[in-house]
Amino acid sequence: MKLKNFLCLLMAFCMFVSIIPINVSAIDKETALTGDFVYYIETYEQLKNHALIAQADCRYILSDDIVQEDNSNNLEVVISSGAVFNLDLNGYNIQRSTKGNDCALFRIQSDGRMIINDTSVSKTGGCSFSEGYADYTKAVFYNEGGELEIFGGYYEIYSPFEQGDCSIVRTTSGYTNIYDGTFDSSSAWGGDTISVGHNAYVYEEPQVVIFGGEFFGKYGNIEVTPFNNYLSYGCLYPSVYVLGGNFYITKDNENSGFCYCNNGWGRVVVAEGSVFYKC
Repeated sequence: MKLKNFLCLLMAFCMFVSIIPINVSAIDKETALTGDFVYYIETYEQLKNHALIAQADCRYILSDDIVQEDNSNNLEVVISSGAVFNLDLNGYNIQRSTKGNDCALFRIQSDGRMIINDTSVSKTGGCSFSEGYADYTKAVFYNEGGELEIFGGYYEIYSPFEQGDCSIVRTTSGYTNIYDGTFDSSSAWGGDTISVGHNAYVYEEPQVVIFGGEFFGKYGNIEVTPFNNYLSYGCLYPSVYVLGGNFYITKDNENSGFCYCNNGWGRVVVAEGSVFYKC
């Protein structure tokens, strides 16, 4: 009987010891700010929370489609200063529609960094943003002084109430690199795919480099419109460098064109040539 009791106690002890590492590992994964961890995202709230404090050695992967509709403000997904948000769409979609005054789906703040891709075999991952009443500039990605890198995915913007100017990627400061993906602004008011220099209170001179992708604009594809505040910072040139990609215009009128700069402070450089005005 004593032997039986001893064996029972020994088994109970072994089971207790074996449970401890599992619980510690789970806690570390949920609370660690650093470490080679993977986080799966299935809600808009998780998306917002992770983006705000994202770490460079963490990967963030969608595990479900996210549809978010509201009538409120301040619900943009913000990549804050110092955060590094490496987001894998994983074949899923983020769809946001708002009647508030939010002007972006993703906002990259000064010294923040966002990397986005779709590593799924199906390549069906994407982001859609529809903003209603605000008479402001609006975008799927709003880079205001950070770094944005897009390696793939499908991105579109709608403007059902035709207010303000819309684009897929708006860079007012900092750096944006586009390597691949499909960008469709043909259903948006204004309808540029790439926009540079609006309302820029300069942290870093805005610069966009396009290596590849498919671009569908409504009236144009690239617009560079720096305001006079650039003059107070010296000789700054907001620039777009086109090294690849296919560009299409979906509606033909007198303002249609591949690119447009409204003054000599902007640059669109295509291969080895510069285009300063509408072409």
